[in-house]
Amino acid sequence: MKLNVLQRVREVPGVGGAGGERGGAEAEAEAGGGGRRIAPVVRARDDPTTATFEGLEPGGHYTVTVKTMSGKVTSWPAAADFTLKPLAVRGLGWRNAAAGDALLLWWQPAEGSSQDEYKVSYHETGPSHDDSNVLTTAATNVTLEGLLPGRNYTISVCAVSRGAESNETVTWAARRPLAPALQTAAAERGALRLAWRADVTSRQQGYRLRYRRRAADEPSRTLETRDTNATLQELVPGAVYEIQLAALSHGLLSEWNSVLEPVRPLPAEWLEVKRATSNSVSVRWRGPDAGVVGSFALRYRTQEPPHAAWTPLTPFPPSQNYAEITNMTHGERYTIELDTESEAAEHKAVPSGRPLSAEHTVRPNPVSNVEQLADTLNMTLEWPRPAGRVEWYELRWWPGGDEPEAEAEVEVGAEAGAEAEVEAGAGARNISAGLERRVRAALTGLRPGRGYNVSIAAHSYNLTSDLFTMHARTRPVIQSEMIVNESSRPEADDNETVSADLRVVYTRTPAAASRFDSYRFRLEGAGEPARTAERAAHAPAADSHAVDFRGLVPGRLYNLTMWTVSRNVTSHPVQRQARLCTYAPPPPPPRTGASDTSSRGSCVTDPRPVTELRATEVGARHVALAWARPPGDFTDFEVQYLAAPDQLQAVRTERLRLNLTALQPHTDYTFTVEVLSGTPATILTRSRARSLAVRTREAPPAAPGSFAPSDARPNELTFAWSLPPAERHGVLRRFVLAYWPRDRPDHLRTLHFPPDATGGSVAGLVPGVTYEFELRGESGAGVGAAARWSQHMAIAAPPRPRHDALPAPVARTSSTVAVRFRADYFSAANGNVTAYTLVVGEEPRNDTPARLPSWRDVHRLPLWPPYQLAAHAEYLDIFGMVHSMRRERVWMVQTEQQYICIHQCVVAALEGRDLAPPAAHNHHHNPAFEVLAVLGAQCSLRNARCAVLIAQCSLRSAHCAMLIAQCSLRNARCAVLIAQCSVRSARCARRPAAAVAGADLLTLMETRRAPAPPAFSAPHVRHTASLDGQERSRAAGDLAARVDGRARLTCRRQIKPANLFLR
Repeated sequence: MKLNVLQRVREVPGVGGAGGERGGAEAEAEAGGGGRRIAPVVRARDDPTTATFEGLEPGGHYTVTVKTMSGKVTSWPAAADFTLKPLAVRGLGWRNAAAGDALLLWWQPAEGSSQDEYKVSYHETGPSHDDSNVLTTAATNVTLEGLLPGRNYTISVCAVSRGAESNETVTWAARRPLAPALQTAAAERGALRLAWRADVTSRQQGYRLRYRRRAADEPSRTLETRDTNATLQELVPGAVYEIQLAALSHGLLSEWNSVLEPVRPLPAEWLEVKRATSNSVSVRWRGPDAGVVGSFALRYRTQEPPHAAWTPLTPFPPSQNYAEITNMTHGERYTIELDTESEAAEHKAVPSGRPLSAEHTVRPNPVSNVEQLADTLNMTLEWPRPAGRVEWYELRWWPGGDEPEAEAEVEVGAEAGAEAEVEAGAGARNISAGLERRVRAALTGLRPGRGYNVSIAAHSYNLTSDLFTMHARTRPVIQSEMIVNESSRPEADDNETVSADLRVVYTRTPAAASRFDSYRFRLEGAGEPARTAERAAHAPAADSHAVDFRGLVPGRLYNLTMWTVSRNVTSHPVQRQARLCTYAPPPPPPRTGASDTSSRGSCVTDPRPVTELRATEVGARHVALAWARPPGDFTDFEVQYLAAPDQLQAVRTERLRLNLTALQPHTDYTFTVEVLSGTPATILTRSRARSLAVRTREAPPAAPGSFAPSDARPNELTFAWSLPPAERHGVLRRFVLAYWPRDRPDHLRTLHFPPDATGGSVAGLVPGVTYEFELRGESGAGVGAAARWSQHMAIAAPPRPRHDALPAPVARTSSTVAVRFRADYFSAANGNVTAYTLVVGEEPRNDTPARLPSWRDVHRLPLWPPYQLAAHAEYLDIFGMVHSMRRERVWMVQTEQQYICIHQCVVAALEGRDLAPPAAHNHHHNPAFEVLAVLGAQCSLRNARCAVLIAQCSLRSAHCAMLIAQCSLRNARCAVLIAQCSVRSARCARRPAAAVAGADLLTLMETRRAPAPPAFSAPHVRHTASLDGQERSRAAGDLAARVDGRARLTCRRQIKPANLFLR
């Protein structure tokens, strides 16, 4: 390997001139990467500027430097890098991979050449290289994937060393095409038409086809074509051929696609069908003379409905020529087909396509299980539809020949002769067969009691089934009447052992109306076997018109049935019911040919009554009755009694005893027992009644009603009550009233009142104590239930003291007065006296305003100003509060009663008691009901409550809110407000004051120091007043007062001479 280097040297002035040393150039080459250095090449200045290096390595990388020299001085080198072209690869080869469509490619690098990698490119052979693919690899082999089958590829490989490529080494590789797929194989007589399809990814130049008969020693025949279809001729009919198909591309064959296809055989020559049994046929045939037959296919189907499904039989071997078809449907017409089939190829056989066919009709099934419903003049026949197909039925009937001559002679109207009688009543009719499962046909124009022969045949496709015949007889007519008479004896009612008899008298049925042999009677009763009796139809004796039944049970219901009988065929029954009882005189026997119409129907008689009725147990509210079993039959017993004066109670039972409850104590009852036999639907009869009078025992009285106080006093209560006579439950002896304090139940006391008392008083009660009261009635059976009442005794003002009980003044100042009085002035009869009230009445003044604002004037104000209250830490200034209220509402708190009302309300609120109004009968005690309500808040004549609520009172602040609300004229007791009132204190008594309207009242009270009242929350209430059509509201906290442990009432102005009253 040699390298030619062209060098260009530019002359430098002053270098190598005349007189100087001759210059030159030196070129040297060095292998890259620290390789060996090549001996340098020196060129004179006038030599060509080229240099050649020998012995270099192909594909190697070299660096060439060129320097100019002048003497021993060299210039800066000029360097250049060169990569030599590597040698082409050798031994390029390929082969197909064992699996898949990959191609294995390999090669060997050239000796003495170096390269970094290899470049592999491949494309389909042809002028166009649009589908060229390139890949690089450092190995000496590569696998090419994604090559399409049936293509011829050009593959080139070159070595690459630092981008320098060697000459290409080229080879060609042809891909094997894919095997085509057979699409259709149409079998023909002696030929096969084949069609196939190649894979869309494969390319082929033609197809090769070879075929031969299966399991034959003949060689295969080959056919090549470029088309995708072919027809194989001169094949054996019915044989199976093995066909192999392959694609051809670039001299390469694909894998062989092998299939087995049969050839259509020749048809059979003839077919014969014969009837074997009623629903089976035998089939015979002959196969073809040429070709091969794999099997014979036999199938059949009905002609109706059209295009019915075929029923195939198991294919028969080619050596068989006989078959039998069984279980065919009766009455159907069948089409039978026979065809030949080729040999089976992979469980597939091809028929000849020209089957032989024959038709056969199966005879219909005969009619069976015919049921008859005979009547006197007609007959209905009903039978199940025969299995199979039936189009219509043929029905014929004619009189039977089994009638005796003796009956024909007796029959009325036989003058027409025997032949006319036989022909009368014959007929025929055709019935269309529908889809019903049962067939019904009516025979009309028949005669009663006659016998007839009947024949029925089924038809289908003009074939007739076997004939069904039967003998039937119409029912005879009965025109007789029965008269049922009881023939019991007179002593049967008192003697339980005597039985009853029954006689049936009947009339004859005219012989001209029907033909019959005898009369039949049957008597049926519960619990005993049926009794039958027969009488000849033409008996001449008079006794033949009556039938006696003896030894019957009284009270039992009997069913009596009568028929006329013709050759054991009965007429419609005539039924009667009879129930036997006591003696009834039998009627005289009727004359011959006549009947007693007045006794027709049932004999409705009574069962025997009970012989003994007794009361086994008598209580206050129940009575137990028992009685003996009556003779004869009965259904149940009915017990009747008067539960109320206008209410009759009836109870039924099947037992011989009955326990009656829910009775009234100490009441007279009369119980009646009747024996019942039968039901309303089966002749209900009753025996004579047996009665028993019983009085129930006494019981404790009921609780008295309307038990409540009619008058109440602090130490006495008056009660009223009522107890109706019906609730006394006997003879009332007295009333017992028990009472005791609720917290002392051991202090029980009783009072007794006479039985006719309707009220009583209880005295000696303690005021302020809650009592429990119980009132009971007492009779001979003991004390009854209690009526209860709870009453809290009221505390009233002390009684009026004597007239000289007046306080005596002991000291006075300009603003106070001190008085003295005795503790025994007031009695404790209406409650303990806990405090005293000293009332000071100021004399009228001359500066009293002439006109004060009215209530309507006050309500016209847009806003109610809050009341000015004097609130101090030690006392509650009630007088100042009232004075401030009067400055805002001039007409408020003007009278003594209004002061008392304020006092009572505040005391009640402090004690935590209910502010409900007093009783209605006490409204006249206070004349303040006729004045305006306090504060005018929601004043109404209907509302009877006047409440003052003390709210927001706490132990720490002692600030309380006082609200006067819903004051009514009904509860307007006025009182002087008491401050520092004990929670346990009672209402204080008062005396009539000599104060006039407009006088200011001042209440002074000396009380002991008491603890502060408990705290409670003020309700969220707003009071509304509306007198002029406009509503104005004030919150519940607008009225405020202050209460402390010790209170004292003071007046803001000096007290003037006044009258003193002690209360």
